[in-house]
Amino acid sequence: MKKFEYIIKVEGKKVWHGLNPKKKYREIQKKYPAKRVSVSWETKEGILVCIL
Repeated sequence: MKKFEYIIKVEGKKVWHGLNPKKKYREIQKKYPAKRVSVSWETKEGILVCIL
């Protein structure tokens, strides 16, 4: 059972979720160079913490 997962958002819209965001973050950032891309994570308790 997963205790948490990472979420990548573009301008506040969820575009990816999983356990290894490093590669995907770079891909998404290149795809949307003029947009705000953020990484957050969600725990099984439902708490969402954003890193901008």
